Amino acid sequence: MAIIDKREIAFDARALVSAIAAALSKESIGLPTQLPTGVRFFPDQGFIQVLYSENETRRVDAERLGAFLVSYCVRTRIPIPRRVDKEVRIEAASVIVAFKTYYAQVPIPNAAREESGAILRPSYLPAHQ
Repeated sequence: MAIIDKREIAFDARALVSAIAAALSKESIGLPTQLPTGVRFFPDQGFIQVLYSENETRRVDAERLGAFLVSYCVRTRIPIPRRVDKEVRIEAASVIVAFKTYYAQVPIPNAAREESGAILRPSYLPAHQ
């Protein structure tokens, strides 16, 4: 069996509004430059609604939102794994950016190797593996 590493970053309404407010280029996801006042989540339809005033709202779909949030994480130095499967889920009160990495073989750290280059194995593993 392979090793599967799953990670998630959750943005609740407050975090999402802060991320949008801090963005340098809101236009890239179709948002105006003014500061948002809130968000609404529409998980069944796959989008969020960004609120600006009583009459002004903007809709952002999961795909554009996911790209925006990954970019936000990179800019703010929140660690993002590379070469992974990415998924964005809009839930009732948050947006989840999920990452999944598959390791076909068990990685063996350099510290687990003997000077001769032979691999050190835990005593419960057979020597022929």
